[in-house]
Amino acid sequence: YEQPKSPYQMSDNGECRGNGFNRSSEVPFKGGKRPSGAGVVATTVASEEPIGKFNNQAMKGLVSPAYSVSEAPLRASESFEKFTPPAANGEHEGDSFALRMQPKTTAFSGDNSSQPVEEQLKTMDPFILELVNNKVIDCGPPVQWTDIAGQVSVKAAIEEELVWPILRPGAYTGANQPPRTILLFGPRGVGKTLLSRCISTQLGSTLLKLSGTALVSKWKAEAEKILQTAFFISSCRQPAVILLTDVESVLEDAAILKSQLLTYLDKLATSAEQNVVVIATTTRPGNLDEATQRRFAKRFYISPPDSIARRQILHHALAQQNYCLSEREMASIVQLTESYSGSELLQLCQQAGTNKLHSLPGQLQPTSYKDFESVFRKIHPAVSQKELDLYVEWDKMYGSHN
Repeated sequence: YEQPKSPYQMSDNGECRGNGFNRSSEVPFKGGKRPSGAGVVATTVASEEPIGKFNNQAMKGLVSPAYSVSEAPLRASESFEKFTPPAANGEHEGDSFALRMQPKTTAFSGDNSSQPVEEQLKTMDPFILELVNNKVIDCGPPVQWTDIAGQVSVKAAIEEELVWPILRPGAYTGANQPPRTILLFGPRGVGKTLLSRCISTQLGSTLLKLSGTALVSKWKAEAEKILQTAFFISSCRQPAVILLTDVESVLEDAAILKSQLLTYLDKLATSAEQNVVVIATTTRPGNLDEATQRRFAKRFYISPPDSIARRQILHHALAQQNYCLSEREMASIVQLTESYSGSELLQLCQQAGTNKLHSLPGQLQPTSYKDFESVFRKIHPAVSQKELDLYVEWDKMYGSHN
């Protein structure tokens, strides 16, 4: 019996680096002065790479989570909305940035894409590199499928069509290549960003989070450089996920930025060597033109939670406080919160819990159904039924049905 040859690079000491990187392929970023007029000196960045999180660990077989509609508790130790994925290769928030590149990988760098990565790095603005490293690269704890309430069919489709093909490329060839561009659309607060972070966790990738609103407002002067640098870094830190929130802002308010983004999406779709996924989110899918729609291989509607998911979110939120609700009262709250987003459900529970502060000292009362009745007069779903119907209609015409 001969042991199968591993697809990953092996160092001389037998160390397996699961993402194909080795220490000899690092390209450390050296701090330098910004071009004349900037007046900013970039800080020196450490080139030492942290130990990979997959080092010396046996590869586990792919096992699909149980996408059942039965109620399951969310993670109780952390807030529903505040999960973020880990940085790639065991990095932690605050660590210095060191570029790591795969052999024969061409970085996204506009007109200089034919140059070696080392040459492209010399032309990068040190200030923009530091900004992307500190503000765009997202670090935090992992997000698992079970941390997301509901969205059963969407989670299953993403795992089968994206996650598994990327993690097992040898089993998916030709027409079965995984999609590299995904559009998530739906109302605010339904979990589009949380789902994107979950995808990054499942891929064990670096996550770069760009806000479309920020690119056309506070970062407007440097927006093109920031977008270029984000794609450059993603190609040097593969596997990587670029999350672009409120993508409609970029496409509506900045023609040059829109053209640049669409060019990068085209390059990503035609490149077999790039292990980079772009996930865009929007609350206004109807504002995307046909040319933009075509750039996204998959388009998924992230709807407000159904009754089972709402019950799960409510139980998770109320577990953080003392409450007294019968099963009948809980069922009534679930029914009354139809069309509420996940974030609105959390806000509802928080506001109901604050009523305890008005009780007498030493007589703190648990959250009751009466507390919810008073809060229902203040908190209403931000999206109307008419708007939800428009999302469903757009999904029927342009969505990727699963």
